[in-house]
Amino acid sequence: MAGARQHYIPAAVVGGFSETAAGPRRRRTGYARSIDRRTTRLTRAEDVAWAADLYTLKDPRELPPALVDNIWEGVEKKLPEAIEYLANESGDLRADIWMKVLVPYAAELFVRPLDFDETFSARFGEHAQLVDQISLVDNAKFARAINLQRMYYPVMDAYWVIVHNSSSLPFIINDCGMAILKDEQQIAHYFLPLDRTVGVDLHIGPSGNGMYPREHPERISGPKHRTVNSDEFVRTHNSLIYASAINEIYGPTKEVVEQAAALGDPLRQEVDASALPRNGQLLVHPGAWARDHEMVYFGALSMLEGNT
Repeated sequence: MAGARQHYIPAAVVGGFSETAAGPRRRRTGYARSIDRRTTRLTRAEDVAWAADLYTLKDPRELPPALVDNIWEGVEKKLPEAIEYLANESGDLRADIWMKVLVPYAAELFVRPLDFDETFSARFGEHAQLVDQISLVDNAKFARAINLQRMYYPVMDAYWVIVHNSSSLPFIINDCGMAILKDEQQIAHYFLPLDRTVGVDLHIGPSGNGMYPREHPERISGPKHRTVNSDEFVRTHNSLIYASAINEIYGPTKEVVEQAAALGDPLRQEVDASALPRNGQLLVHPGAWARDHEMVYFGALSMLEGNT
């Protein structure tokens, strides 16, 4: 939401990692584990994963100062219903939920992180200081919006696996909303926990799965479903969520976040943070994006709108 307190992970998402399902998601309690301080605290979802004026334009000129922060608002309002729907679905997905909520949310995660401005400037290497001096004060904030447009197609065309957690352990989430994993070919893919019982394994690359609406625009047949009963699977993923975090992780109990910290701490040096395209570059599978692909998502969205 627009305002001084701006969340880089929506409070409505963090609230899904509470031990309770009662009450508004943003006011549910859970445990936050600080990586630097190595401390764990009980907190409400609305009180974590935010920074003051993170997206606010400092020199908006004729533009509204909340221009960038307002981008996320429409999707955030629909996320609780979409996540609940996904957790209970085992077949083809409703195209409206996938296209209008899940794809945008996943794409937004790549441009919302706390450290985006810093890493965006760092991409210029030895010229970073000069670029900062001659560029607009809000250059990196505008870059979030521009890169979001570029992320829609790779996320839409990715290979999606909906992971349903039926183990005795809950998923946790971190402050960038995803964990970085590597497949057998050492190509990065991303696990996006959505609440304690469901997440998405996102393999960005030319999947050829044709998941955007065509003959049957009301349904999406591309995503696969996987039910996990293994505590070890969840334990491993939680440790990688910790290893991929910037500063914090969030979960329903003190025990589960501290276990993730203990197992994930040795992995932090091994996780390739450059595999996460949050610095203004699309560090994804070759062929995942081309300039003319930017309009494919919007064309599919228009097709969906015309059939609903």
